[in-house]
Amino acid sequence: MPETTPGPPISLAQTWADQTDLEELFQRRRPAHPDRVYPPNDNYGFGPCLRRFAGIAPEESIHAIVPHGHNYPLIDGQRQAPEQERIDAIPTVLASSDACLEAFRNTGGKRVIPIGLASLYAIHCLEPAAQPPAGSLFFRCHSTGVTQLKLDDDQLIRNLRGLPDRFHPIHICAYWRDWDLGEYEPFLAEGFQVVGAGSHCDPLFIWRHLHLLRSHRYVLSTGVSSHVFHACLLGIPTLILPMPVQRVIRHQSFAWKVQTYQEMHGLRSHFQVERSEPSRDQRALSELFLGSSHQRSPSELKQILNSLRPQAPSRTL
Repeated sequence: MPETTPGPPISLAQTWADQTDLEELFQRRRPAHPDRVYPPNDNYGFGPCLRRFAGIAPEESIHAIVPHGHNYPLIDGQRQAPEQERIDAIPTVLASSDACLEAFRNTGGKRVIPIGLASLYAIHCLEPAAQPPAGSLFFRCHSTGVTQLKLDDDQLIRNLRGLPDRFHPIHICAYWRDWDLGEYEPFLAEGFQVVGAGSHCDPLFIWRHLHLLRSHRYVLSTGVSSHVFHACLLGIPTLILPMPVQRVIRHQSFAWKVQTYQEMHGLRSHFQVERSEPSRDQRALSELFLGSSHQRSPSELKQILNSLRPQAPSRTL
């Protein structure tokens, strides 16, 4: 008998209701049940998503590192894991993709268990769409804590305005950090509706993100990242707009990120032809980066998470 999966913790209707106050939506809130082992496990709702899918109590911490990235640079012939996730005190990593698996195995001394990216489990929990999608959801490549982004937004807006009618209306999906930086002001000034999934510490982020994707017929973007892969697995075609993007690395210790951006930039050609649905190659690429082949059933994931709990010392007489 197939295993049942839980539904989303937030509805499509509530996701759209949350768009009425973006200042409130992008407020950074401490999770009700923060992960006590590795707090970044909660980022983008990934830890809560895994616990929900596996039927683990929300107050339970995950005794492992849950990566939220999907790309690991190839340096000197070896995949590299980010330094901030190479923590000796946490010996286990729940790897997302083959590249993630390789990167953490290269660090040595880690127990690496592949389970796929946590967002796969949120996708698996989605209910059938209640209404046909319409228009487009546009993603502007976003900055991070260590990178600054430069685009010609005036030209970008002209490009969006010039798209055929079938792509309209176009909603602009804001990233929390760039919202704080005022990067979406040009779009608001031009009358575009800006929407978002919340801040990085919002446990409902991944669910809102997926609801917003499924509300649209097309995804538009200036680059390839996880939103493109998610759209592919949801059956939504993506069109990458030919727009120069300049990234400036603020901290030299993160210079390795240049290669990850170059790898992603090289994938743009896969998504620069308009399609009515994702191609077989696009879907295979998305499954590779998200680690779909490693996805577990609810009972399998529960068994893995339970096995990571520290064992109480045995009592001796």
